[in-house]
Amino acid sequence: MGTRYTVEQVARLFHLQAATLRRLHRDGTLPASIEDGRRRYYSFQDLIAVKAYADLSGNGIDGRRVRRVVEQIRSTLPGVTHPLRELRVASDGDRVVVSRADGRAFDGESGQVLLDFNVESLSEDVVSRIEPGRDPGRRTDDLFLQACRLEDAGDIDGAERILVGLLDRDPSHVGAVINLGNLRYRRGDTDGARTMYEQSVAMAPDRAEGFYNLGFLLLEAGEARSAVPLLQAAIARDPDFADAYFNLALAYDRIGLADRARELWRRCIEVDPAGSFADDARERLQS
Repeated sequence: MGTRYTVEQVARLFHLQAATLRRLHRDGTLPASIEDGRRRYYSFQDLIAVKAYADLSGNGIDGRRVRRVVEQIRSTLPGVTHPLRELRVASDGDRVVVSRADGRAFDGESGQVLLDFNVESLSEDVVSRIEPGRDPGRRTDDLFLQACRLEDAGDIDGAERILVGLLDRDPSHVGAVINLGNLRYRRGDTDGARTMYEQSVAMAPDRAEGFYNLGFLLLEAGEARSAVPLLQAAIARDPDFADAYFNLALAYDRIGLADRARELWRRCIEVDPAGSFADDARERLQS
């Protein structure tokens, strides 16, 4: 829970292969920075790095060149830990151009200093992908970005205040409703989280996240039967949602439908064979 995105969600957002993202995480090019047990998730800031990588790939810059750029940036700027997230990296055709916050730019492969290169705001592009059809220049989306950054920094109070204010301005902002529910869940306010998730389902019945979060919440509260149709709805809207398969299997197992649970744990493994939910599913199938 929280402002986090699974590898499957990120792969769909940016039209990348999940296996490619896992490899890029392992080699340090695109690390997923949120760790929850054995699971890794992408933060909003990580998505900005993925967007930069996807743009480079779309401009014909292959993965090996991107890795060389990352290594060059780390050599040139030792204080930069995650180059694709902390800097603006783009292609002007044949070159990979890196722009610093102070406006200076250099060639990402040679390290040669370049004239200033104007790069479109990656964070606004990410918002456009998460909330299709919204104008990223609107004040509400600026607030949404700010709330995401505060939550990533651990300032839950600040993020919640901004999301509440955002919803006063724009009650139709589904992303803010879901994130506010996640924040309340993290505080232990399950009733408040449930209210937000129910609201998000009513507002965006075509999105999987609200159904999944609500189903997860009910399952954790011991309401396995009530969780089943919600988790089924999440899978219907996102057939590659490995987390939903795992938790739906868990719900079936708790209400005594072990055979159905085993089918879904197998499906969880098929969808995300390298994930830690797949490891848990394998353990349950062996027990």
